[in-house]
Amino acid sequence: MKSLYFFFILILFCNGFAQSNNNEQIRPFLMSLDHYNQTYIIKTQSFRLRWLNGLTQDNAFLIFEDIPCLNNDSARIMVSSSAEQQKVITDIELPNSVYIPDKNSNPEPSQTQVANTKEIVFENYGDEKLVITGERVNIRYKNLPSENTFIKYRSVEEGYFLQWLETKTVTPVKFDQLCQSFIVASPSKTIIMFDESLRYDQIVWTPFGNGQWEVRIGTHDREGCKSEALDKINKLQTKEYKNSRKYLIKK
Repeated sequence: MKSLYFFFILILFCNGFAQSNNNEQIRPFLMSLDHYNQTYIIKTQSFRLRWLNGLTQDNAFLIFEDIPCLNNDSARIMVSSSAEQQKVITDIELPNSVYIPDKNSNPEPSQTQVANTKEIVFENYGDEKLVITGERVNIRYKNLPSENTFIKYRSVEEGYFLQWLETKTVTPVKFDQLCQSFIVASPSKTIIMFDESLRYDQIVWTPFGNGQWEVRIGTHDREGCKSEALDKINKLQTKEYKNSRKYLIKK
């Protein structure tokens, strides 16, 4: 009887030890964040944050960057200041209508609604609506304040998906075909991902003109990826502007 009792106690002890060991393995990785530009490289895993030295979610944010050349499940996480970027991001004009002219054109947002036009309604942040090529739509925002929000655009074969997001949202974009483009709030608020078949292609950022940015995969010269945002920026790059730029290397 004593041996049976001892055996039962031994089983309980072993189970407790195994459970403790298992908890150690799945314990979230702790990231202590105490200064801007601090960087962590982690593998795919859960993690929790500890803000120190006055850093909070109100004055800092995290930039996530895939590192495919290092390991498919690795990512670089960097702490960045949100003050200047948020000042720029809040200047984004939220459109009341959008027109998609053709396959090779960027969306054309407008502050003016058009009579007798199809309407799409955004009820919650994260809602996504398809606007097909050649279509013009009026936009209505229901039940929620529209301040400090923006429309993210994602190009597809049929046209563009429009998604209503808050400007504080870190936005993931994933490229799965050459010449695909997104229009987002800011480079610093965007996580770039891509299909393995596109890992050696260039990703190009271009100011969009309404406070947002276009990001596309594939260049105009080499891959023939067209961009109206690029055409508009070329017109703004006057001789005086080009002469005022500074170069890191000698020309």
